[in-house]
Amino acid sequence: MRIHMKLGVIFFACVLVLLGCGRRVSSNEDNMATETDLQHRIVETPYIGYLQKEMGLSMYEPIRGTYLGAYVLSNPEIGYDIRKFEEAVDKDVAMELRYYQMGDLFPDKWLLECLANKKSPYIIISPKDLDLLYDKDLLDETAKKFRNTYSIPIFIEFYPGAKELGDAENYIDYFRLAKQAFNKYAPNAVLVWSSNMEDIYDSMIYYPGDEYVDWVGMNMFFPYIKIMKDIMLI
Repeated sequence: MRIHMKLGVIFFACVLVLLGCGRRVSSNEDNMATETDLQHRIVETPYIGYLQKEMGLSMYEPIRGTYLGAYVLSNPEIGYDIRKFEEAVDKDVAMELRYYQMGDLFPDKWLLECLANKKSPYIIISPKDLDLLYDKDLLDETAKKFRNTYSIPIFIEFYPGAKELGDAENYIDYFRLAKQAFNKYAPNAVLVWSSNMEDIYDSMIYYPGDEYVDWVGMNMFFPYIKIMKDIMLI
């Protein structure tokens, strides 16, 4: 993926000089001298604002466009079926989402359905007990359950998010351990570090680092009632 940058921006640095402080300029000749003096002090400086750089694609990053996905496992009207969702919206999706709690049975049946439907699983993992948010042994056991996932692309996000936990140091340490564990047992999985939209301004204090994050995401929640009101106002 090539990012096109503009190079060689000319930066004009103007030096303001206060002349004649304490005395009164009384002639056009003095004014002309002042303008000439200022012109000599304007310096043209070559300034490079961006660097042109070749950037490779991240793991599973599309060459162009974006992935569409959906969560259908709470919708009985379509039988919790991703194919019926696609028919309803008249659009194919690339991802199917589900929530998974640490310690539960691994959703092998659902994973096989994703494989049969040619969908990439997007799994949001939550802790078994909120009092044991950073159970490292349970984290390791969870990563092991992802060993036999048929080498299909899997996207993994952890819940709750960093800002909701309010403990940057422990969160970063835990996320880094998760990345190492999944690299060891399920190298076909990518880890998504995501922040809520309203928390983006101070989210970077929870960022684990480029070497531990495969994808960066942003969560945006729009209540159904608010959306309907907005539509009615249009």
